[in-house]
Amino acid sequence: MSRHVVVAAALLLALAGAGPRQQPVFRTHVDVVRLDVLATDRGRPIRGLTAADFEVLDNGTPRRVEVVSADRVPLDVALVLDVSQSVRGDVLAHLKRAALALNDALDAKDRVALWTFSHRVSRLVAPTGDRERVRGAIDAMAPGGATALLDAIYTALASRAPGPNRPVALVFSDGRDNRSWLAESDVIDAARASETVIYAVTFTPKPAPASLAAPTVDVGPDEVLLAALADGCGGRLLRTASERELGLRFLEVLDETRTRYVLTYAVGANSAPGWHTLTVRLTRRTGQVKARAGYQLAPGGG
Repeated sequence: MSRHVVVAAALLLALAGAGPRQQPVFRTHVDVVRLDVLATDRGRPIRGLTAADFEVLDNGTPRRVEVVSADRVPLDVALVLDVSQSVRGDVLAHLKRAALALNDALDAKDRVALWTFSHRVSRLVAPTGDRERVRGAIDAMAPGGATALLDAIYTALASRAPGPNRPVALVFSDGRDNRSWLAESDVIDAARASETVIYAVTFTPKPAPASLAAPTVDVGPDEVLLAALADGCGGRLLRTASERELGLRFLEVLDETRTRYVLTYAVGANSAPGWHTLTVRLTRRTGQVKARAGYQLAPGGG
């Protein structure tokens, strides 16, 4: 793949050929289902849980799970950053500092990929452990153009090669999508079927004092869309009204990923192909659990 890529033409042709009712899915032969799970109690991560503390239902059927503390599994972090024309000046400067802070805070075995988007989607760095290469690409980011948010998220998800690392996407945006080819429902379905956990960070500056001559126009980020994307795959939306807090939000995402759990279980030989809805809950204590909504099992999987 070239250093700079527009949304893959083959991806769009496949969507067009599938017809309007067929949604894009990540079909795979699954032998083991892996769930990246966040367990909290009143907003605080719950530590020290074991397999006996979780119940997992796969299409309503209980599964026996194994649990690994997530901090033992290296990360594949995809930074998907809005560099449209509205991200300029102080916002861009603080966005760069936030991305650099996250890059520097990763562990030695973690990898990071850097995607940017305006009216086109560019992969500046493929997944790598080379921190200096990522640093140089972050420093070189420049703003301009419209906002193809949906295309960027889909392309980052679809380009990930399977591997042992835990996939996490951190998506930043300060504006609404005004250039994507893909439909919102396509990308939400793709995110739900992906193993990647999505965290979204939005920046909405505090509005200036109201003016009778200049009525308010809703031009901020589409937080309903981003929340739906994050919730469907076990992540969440973080908001800030100050560009100076972007670094704090990025590091908050990284800290939270290290408090999560990885649950695994084998797919039964008689498991039906198609969409499998997942339910994850705690059994021996109170709390909330966030995990992806399900997975797609291809014929012959399991």
